[in-house]
Amino acid sequence: MAQHKTMTIQFIDGEAQGLRLCNCAGSLFTTVYMPRPYLARAKQLQLPMRGIYFLLKVDGSEIKRVYAGQTTQGMKRLNDHNSKKKWWDRAVLFLSDDINNFTLDTVNGLEKFAIEKIMTTMGGIVENKVAPKYKITPFQMPFIQSLYDEIEFMMAALGLELKLAQPASGSSGQKPPAPASGGSASTGGAAQPAPSMGCAVSMKRHGITVVGTYSGGSKGTLTVLKGATIELGANVHPKDKATSTLRSQLLAQGKLMPQNNGLAVLLEDVSFDSPTAAAQFVFGGSINGRVNWKDASGKSIKDLFG
Repeated sequence: MAQHKTMTIQFIDGEAQGLRLCNCAGSLFTTVYMPRPYLARAKQLQLPMRGIYFLLKVDGSEIKRVYAGQTTQGMKRLNDHNSKKKWWDRAVLFLSDDINNFTLDTVNGLEKFAIEKIMTTMGGIVENKVAPKYKITPFQMPFIQSLYDEIEFMMAALGLELKLAQPASGSSGQKPPAPASGGSASTGGAAQPAPSMGCAVSMKRHGITVVGTYSGGSKGTLTVLKGATIELGANVHPKDKATSTLRSQLLAQGKLMPQNNGLAVLLEDVSFDSPTAAAQFVFGGSINGRVNWKDASGKSIKDLFG
């Protein structure tokens, strides 16, 4: 049976396009939607002090730039961003005064999870360059995941989905071709599209975190998930003949979308016949994927499967 959500929205000072406070029944959060010119007014309100926030540059309903951070000072945290970051036009904050459930460890973990998530799903439009070093424990992860799910819902309800906008057509103005059915590609063992199953893993290099799934034991398949940021500008190892070919194919098909600074965003899941092939496809160079792809507890594929 479908679950219903009940939300109340306060339009501060009765302004439909101004400052809003949103609350869902049973939620730990107060969601604060704030166009930048309303910062001074927002600081006058009695709001919770602890939480995370997103700074956004929005064109219509499309997010063009995004930055995530945490605050223990409520709205005052935005003072510094107001003076030093000129690009953003609105902020959305998720604040709580429930210090028993929304602890500082939860704030730290939620900030890290949020930054890694947007770096994975939104690629080159993310202003965060690195994720915090805070380590989320396996015991924290289910709660943090549930909080982030709520954040994604609230952002979507505000018309601000935390994912890269899908292009309606390829660079030629035509729709990209439909994915090939089943099988493996002739370059690097890539299968299109690939199922999102198996052990969740991630890999971080050069301030970029990419998420994937691994299945198959000691000689398994690694799937790089849709939304991954690909370092097109990085040199490909001379002996790696598959990466350049596969990247070119995906670019031509509109399944790899170029961004800024030599980066691109993967628009569908792609599987590889080894973790190393997947790592080299994402980051270039020569990388031991069995060592560098790790699960949520920090164990590598080699640690887990030998």
